[in-house]
Amino acid sequence: MTLTMPRWIAVAIALLLGVWLLAPAAVPLYDSFQPDEPYRYVTAPAGWKQNSAPTVAQATVGFRDGVNTAQFCNSAEFGPQVSMYIPAGSLGVPAGTTKVDISATPLAPTAPLPADGTVVSNVYRVAATVPGGGAVTFIGKDLSQAPTLQMRAPSGKQREDSSIDSAQHYAGNKGRMSQSDT
Repeated sequence: MTLTMPRWIAVAIALLLGVWLLAPAAVPLYDSFQPDEPYRYVTAPAGWKQNSAPTVAQATVGFRDGVNTAQFCNSAEFGPQVSMYIPAGSLGVPAGTTKVDISATPLAPTAPLPADGTVVSNVYRVAATVPGGGAVTFIGKDLSQAPTLQMRAPSGKQREDSSIDSAQHYAGNKGRMSQSDT
């Protein structure tokens, strides 16, 4: 049986409506038809059903002639819970360095907690290390070379102002991205 073009369109619309009806309303739909998996907590809130532990985002940034290459670093959940982008030329390292290992490790929130807000997700320890030792610094010339950090909210019902622009943090350390900047 061959379907005509109007029938294909009707089938596509019916499938799309079926997906919308079956998916929970709070789960955002981004660039695919598979919604983000449920949020994975280090320490889940009371009543939260959790199947797996959160994952660590890890990547290696390469260097050529003393300049780092651009690199993405995402956690392994479908709909990464943390994502970093290191632009080319944004890291300073000791002479002769050929790579830097970057990571974002999920942690449970610990005291002191902010008095002016509520922590609703994991917090992350972000690290950049040179194998064999040495300091890693941010040397970007402007905000276009500022590394970025994005964290996924536990649900689609978060307030719009619940995130901080990492470029704003980089420019003046006016925003709080985590419990501490260490």
